[in-house]
Amino acid sequence: MKRKMVWLALAMLLLLGASFTGALPAGAQTAATWTGFYYPNVNLQGDAAFTRGEPYIDFVWGSYSPVNGIPNGGFSIRWIRWLFMNQTGAWQFTTITKDGARLFVDDQLVMDAWYAQPTSAHSVTLNLTQGFHLVRMEYFNNGGTAEAHFAMQYIAPAPAPQPVGPVWHGEYYNGMDLAGMPALFRDDANLNFNWGGNSPGLGIAQGINWSARWRITQNTPTTGYYTVSATADDGVRVWVDNNLLINQWKDQPPTTYLAVAYLTAGMHDWRVEYYQHLGGSMIAVTITPGGNPGPVPPPPGPQPGPQPFDLAIDTRSAYFQKGGTGNGWQPVANGYGGTAFWTMNNSYAQSRYNWARWYVPPTRACYYQVSVYIPAGYATTRNARYWVYHAGKYEARTVNQAASGGQWVSLGTFNFNGTGGEYVSLSDVTYEPFLSSRIIFDSVNFAPRCL
Repeated sequence: MKRKMVWLALAMLLLLGASFTGALPAGAQTAATWTGFYYPNVNLQGDAAFTRGEPYIDFVWGSYSPVNGIPNGGFSIRWIRWLFMNQTGAWQFTTITKDGARLFVDDQLVMDAWYAQPTSAHSVTLNLTQGFHLVRMEYFNNGGTAEAHFAMQYIAPAPAPQPVGPVWHGEYYNGMDLAGMPALFRDDANLNFNWGGNSPGLGIAQGINWSARWRITQNTPTTGYYTVSATADDGVRVWVDNNLLINQWKDQPPTTYLAVAYLTAGMHDWRVEYYQHLGGSMIAVTITPGGNPGPVPPPPGPQPGPQPFDLAIDTRSAYFQKGGTGNGWQPVANGYGGTAFWTMNNSYAQSRYNWARWYVPPTRACYYQVSVYIPAGYATTRNARYWVYHAGKYEARTVNQAASGGQWVSLGTFNFNGTGGEYVSLSDVTYEPFLSSRIIFDSVNFAPRCL
């Protein structure tokens, strides 16, 4: 009775194996046959002892050698083939092997059963785009009987995309310095990853020496302080509106850093950069309302406008200068002191870019709070880059003009020598896509804050 049950089980396995013959569906054409590399050891080491083309992976060797020069037991095989998926959607890959098997698709490990086992089936379902994909199956036999089978089939169309909020647009690079062309582009709903020693995705090095940059533009519902938390292993940097908040670009175990930013209501541009060197890899970034700013100046929000004894320099003043392409300047009538000017942005400092300066007239040495007026209804840039030249040094400030229409916005408080030649400058260089936004030039106010 027991012998009859054993033969019945073997017959069922052989029938299952036979069903995989010619298992590639008509919809999955191939670029060529499988190329099989046969090794006389269990770990694919050294040079292959035998190589041949094979139309299918569908073998039952029993206790015999698969080819001349390979032992009856204790061998391994690697098969490689480009397969064409004629539809975008879910594809199921199945292996049946006596002992170990693992499967790679586009060089990404997708199924790992690399251990001694009785004849067993393993399946994985992947969402793949239409086109050619590189498939690699690896197999080892630890002794005794040997068999290996592979099949694939189309399961279902890809699910329709669901409406979602803003996402982080990711660029992943091989190498730790974010250099060259990205090897992988991907959108992520949030930044909360723990890859360990694994690759973050197709085309990126396995566990070491890679980097990534993510960008998002998202709405801040109310004006106030926000806490930014970044936990990383290894290096991390975080910007908002091109202002660097967190700069911890170094090898480190998982470490959390906090920063507090004062944000106006409206859209803000965020950028996160990360690199992985050795060991584990993880990053988690959150932005939450509230926070203790510590001993910092009052928030750089809207200001009340020029007061008595302030120095307000508008576009009609002799202390205002502008230059660049003459026909690039467009006048508007709703400036604080009369006429304002707007121009389309440059992505970087090209020749003949437009610029303006508001000079501090000769006056007493003092600390001055510097504010700029943003007329309503014209500016769309979120990256107006002001430079304050004072007391022999330059300091940069970025203003989201698109979210600040009809307001005075403080750039901060700076010490000025008062001897002339000091100024605030603004150009149309915003580092946004070329001619994608409008930048406006109007009045600058210098309010004395002498000690």
